[in-house]
Amino acid sequence: MNRPIIIAICIVIVIALGVLLIWPKYQILKASLVNVEKRAAEFNYLNDYFTDIKKISEDFKKYEAEFLKVESALPSDPSLPSLLHFIQTKASQNGLVLKNISSVSVSSFAKDSDIKKQYLSIELSGFYPAFKNFLAVLEKSERLIEIEQISFSASKEKEPIIFNLGIKVYSY
Repeated sequence: MNRPIIIAICIVIVIALGVLLIWPKYQILKASLVNVEKRAAEFNYLNDYFTDIKKISEDFKKYEAEFLKVESALPSDPSLPSLLHFIQTKASQNGLVLKNISSVSVSSFAKDSDIKKQYLSIELSGFYPAFKNFLAVLEKSERLIEIEQISFSASKEKEPIIFNLGIKVYSY
């Protein structure tokens, strides 16, 4: 055969083998580059996400006092002893005596709500100005307290008045 034909056939065979051997490696490299680009985009997204989370966390730290007020308004521990201690302390600070706690009940605020409401009836003894101050303290307290009903009875003019309160307190 002619030498140029043999050289041409050898060149075609080398090119064919090169294409057959190099093409799959090229495809793998191309897929790897696409995968690297996807990972880089995902990394950038997560980096931006965590930067935003960090910024939001710093913003929340600015309002930490307000969040603590909300926490105290709706405590997560609706313990009756702490509530009664709060009421007893505020009553005695205002010159009233906590005489009796007659009924206590706990129920859900709504059907699918985590908020609970406690209802209790208390009996206080004291004079009207002290009772008025006590109600003002309850109104200004951070806890969500509603006075449902008030009744009172006085036996004599200079003796303390007996106040009966129906109180509703919210917690979650």
